[in-house]
Amino acid sequence: MAPVISRPDRFLYLLLAVVLVVLLYNLHLWATTGAENSIVDISRAMLAEQNFMHPQPVADVSHRPVPLWLTSLGMTLWGTNPFGARFFVQVSIVLQVVFVYRIALRLFGSNQVGLFAGLIYLSCPLVLACSRYLSAEVFLATFELSAIYCILLYHLDKRPIALYGLAGSLALGVLCGRLLCLVLPLSVGAYVLLFGPQNYHIHWRHSAAAATMGLGLGGFWFVHGSTHLPEFWSATRQLVWQETFFGPYPHWLPVLGLMVGCLPWWIVVAPNLAGPLWQNPTIAQLAVCWLALPLGFYTLTGSVSWTGLLPTVAGVCILISYLIQLLTPGQVWQYSRWFAQIYSTLAVLALVVPLGYRLLGQPISVTWAMAFTALVTLGVVGVLYRFIQTGIRFRLVAMALVPSLMLVLYGGYWVEANGA
Repeated sequence: MAPVISRPDRFLYLLLAVVLVVLLYNLHLWATTGAENSIVDISRAMLAEQNFMHPQPVADVSHRPVPLWLTSLGMTLWGTNPFGARFFVQVSIVLQVVFVYRIALRLFGSNQVGLFAGLIYLSCPLVLACSRYLSAEVFLATFELSAIYCILLYHLDKRPIALYGLAGSLALGVLCGRLLCLVLPLSVGAYVLLFGPQNYHIHWRHSAAAATMGLGLGGFWFVHGSTHLPEFWSATRQLVWQETFFGPYPHWLPVLGLMVGCLPWWIVVAPNLAGPLWQNPTIAQLAVCWLALPLGFYTLTGSVSWTGLLPTVAGVCILISYLIQLLTPGQVWQYSRWFAQIYSTLAVLALVVPLGYRLLGQPISVTWAMAFTALVTLGVVGVLYRFIQTGIRFRLVAMALVPSLMLVLYGGYWVEANGA
């Protein structure tokens, strides 16, 4: 396995610092709605009562504590407003990018594959949409990716500290959402056991200590709930059973969510599915263990929402990143041209459609901020296409990432002007 070098790390972390500023820039313009308000209300009650376990009268066993704690902390730092409530959602998205980078680096031993995987993940519309949505599953995705990274770290490097990271990630995942957080780590763990290097050496003492730590960390909230809330265990058992095996979501949602959530990258994937991609056995193994098995479970049980697909999207992005390394300079030029056309069209539509509706007398507001952001997006696409050398693979990634972030900013100004 190739050693980790510092230059790609520095570049990624510097870029993510800029990305975090962009994600936070007009976050306050997105008002909380629907299911978000339930998390905000309980978190606000926690702060008012200084009861961070089960505040009354809004205690609800369907909400695990970690998202509530992070929301409460965000509102403590930045005020009881949408910015404070969603602050740690942005931090969570950035951490997910880091984990995707680290996982891809461990799997393929290539800094470029890891870097591209993280940036492709960040450019996906599902990921950017989730950055504007307060949901327990956004935090859950972070702990799932953390658990997967710890599995790879322990199996490849035999570092006992990874066992504690794995136990902590799974425990926080349970405290963050549902037992569904175990599906993807178990599936990737099966990949490691079946296809990874067969040099098993288990640190039994560290394993026992990590398991004890994980059970203690994940179990204290349930013990507290059972002693302070009536019918806690019966409600929890029913909830866990229903949400894991009889979920409320449509059975077609996982496949459709994955297709829509990874746009426009299917333009690159579809023509190359029959190419040399599958010559690397790791690709087929990951496709089965990271994508096919979890998606099959989610489809059969109807247990995953759009937001819950984030870790699966991460697996797709890792495979896409590897695929990009196989493209010829001519293919890179062709796909980057297509990306330029797609994002130029979106920027033009963002500018023209509101103005057209306004001229037709429709109740749509157009602000200078909206128009300026659309024009800047159009200009950014042109600059990237013009000044990044044609055959460089980073051109393709940049053509998707930068305009996508600009359109997120545009969305904030749209919401401010039109309310939805």
